Amino acid sequence: MVASPRTGKRRLLRVAPLRLRITAVAVVVVGLALAAGSGLLVQQLRTSLIDTAASNAKLRAGSIATALAGNPNVDSAALSTFGDDDEDEFIQILQGARVVASTANMADEPVSPTGDNVDVPFDSDSFVVARADVTTSDGPRTVVVGASLEDARDATGSLIGLLLIGFPAMVLVVGAVTWFVVGRTLAPVDRIRREADEIGAAQLHRRLPEPARHDEIGRLADTMNRMLDRLDQGQKQQRQFVSDAAHELRSPIASIKQNVEVAAAYPDQLSAAELAETVLAESVRLERLVSALLSLARLDERDAPPSDGPVDLDDIVFEEAQRLRHTTPLRIDVTGVSAGRVAGDTSLLTQAIRNLVDNAQRHAATTIALTLAESGSTVVLDVEDDGPGIPARDRLRVFERFVRLDEARARDDGGSGLGLAIVDTIVTAYGGTVVVSGGRLGGALLRVQLPRFVG
Repeated sequence: MVASPRTGKRRLLRVAPLRLRITAVAVVVVGLALAAGSGLLVQQLRTSLIDTAASNAKLRAGSIATALAGNPNVDSAALSTFGDDDEDEFIQILQGARVVASTANMADEPVSPTGDNVDVPFDSDSFVVARADVTTSDGPRTVVVGASLEDARDATGSLIGLLLIGFPAMVLVVGAVTWFVVGRTLAPVDRIRREADEIGAAQLHRRLPEPARHDEIGRLADTMNRMLDRLDQGQKQQRQFVSDAAHELRSPIASIKQNVEVAAAYPDQLSAAELAETVLAESVRLERLVSALLSLARLDERDAPPSDGPVDLDDIVFEEAQRLRHTTPLRIDVTGVSAGRVAGDTSLLTQAIRNLVDNAQRHAATTIALTLAESGSTVVLDVEDDGPGIPARDRLRVFERFVRLDEARARDDGGSGLGLAIVDTIVTAYGGTVVVSGGRLGGALLRVQLPRFVG
């Protein structure tokens, strides 16, 4: 298949450098503008010169008519007193269609008394003609004056000649200036491109050169450097997350392996029941850790969490309180729970609330208090325990992944340091906040605020 010329031009424009395309567009636009302006200038000059010649001819005809009114007996010889009898002008006096008197260059040949571009026998140039009517004692007469358009032709010709020389020169100057300016303008972009092309996954610490000027290119470099900052930070967090996850997974696996090796080497020192109990506890811990990791991975890979519809948080809170009553001896206070409806996914919000109450259950001494209420445009959930609380210096760290303030107790209770991180990720995804403070029971108070559902 043979490509059409139009297709070839489009393909050339796509592959041509931006600098060349901008220069070509500038040259074409300026060339068209200059061509249109030049044509208009030539036309305006020619029209102006013709109007000037016509006005002069009309004035001449009027003055001759005035003189003729006082002396009607003017013959051709007498007309020499009104003109130079050259080839730039002719004069005729008509009576009807008959030539009464005429300058020598026209002899006795009548011409049309009106109109432009009149051809005369004595000159190749056109003449513009004006007339003036006058009444004499010998009857009505018409004075006809013709003025040559040679000056108009010469002036427009000279202008066209100058334009033919200046037009290409101007287009070339515009093209050269555009090529130079665009090159200077795009040079930082090319440096940014080369630097960005050299930055790989292992070199995210590098940054792009930022121009000194604060224009679009400077803002582009700044934006790309901030993007590299985010990518670098995300990669560091990912590496830290993988490292922490590997460390956490290795601990229960190592414990299981150690107990199995001891049971195999010394069967009389570790019974099958004790081995099974240890392996089961570590397996449960491993299962919880893997489940938490999967939850975080799923949350991280979503651009936005699902929002299937309104969710009644009070129902979830009552269900979690009932679960704790069956599994722990703690007193669960839900007297402060009232209606609270938010938009979101039931399973994700259930996981967040479960992580909150499980965290409180691990630290509470005797009591957990749950409070839920609508406050203006938000729904506020408080989970409080009477445990040792969280020091003020650590109230932000508890939402980081794999952070445990009490390593020994957290591992013994099955904590992985991911529960509150999952809560923070879910709540933040739904436009809410979660903070830690001191509670009235003396322990920690975790407060979740979510936008209230408006249906």
